[in-house]
Amino acid sequence: IASGDYDEAVDQARSARALAPGLALPPLLEARALLLSNRPEQCLSLDLGPHAGTRAACLFEAGRRDDAYAMADSLATVIAAQDAPDPVFTDVARAEDLAVFHAWTGDAGLSLTWVEMAFELSPMGVEARTLESKIFDRVRRDGEFRAGLKRIRDSVWERVLTWAARTPR
Repeated sequence: IASGDYDEAVDQARSARALAPGLALPPLLEARALLLSNRPEQCLSLDLGPHAGTRAACLFEAGRRDDAYAMADSLATVIAAQDAPDPVFTDVARAEDLAVFHAWTGDAGLSLTWVEMAFELSPMGVEARTLESKIFDRVRRDGEFRAGLKRIRDSVWERVLTWAARTPR
């Protein structure tokens, strides 16, 4: 995906799905590659498990905008209402997915909100390859988004350094 070779990304993700059908990452990567190669209908045929934000981006691209926003709103509600951590999928993945959805729709403010949430939940936040991919092109042009992303990354680095200084070796 990072290289822009979406057909290869789809092929590799499908191979990975065949080798390890229970993993969540291969169908997610396949869906994002399909989205980026303008094949949202194929993306919608995948079982994306907890990655409703990516599914919502595919719905949006397929012209089903009301369904896409309803799915994204539902996912945001799930995150807000969560009293106990999900034993399998963290809210970091859900926040990344909502950042992806809002980046895809061009909403820099909401995308940044969810990027920030992901990084508040974990220093890993939104995977760097995802943030640097064309998924975020529409919002990366926004100066406030770029400044906010820099601020978030700088604060994460400070958190990691503080944690490392307190951790016994």
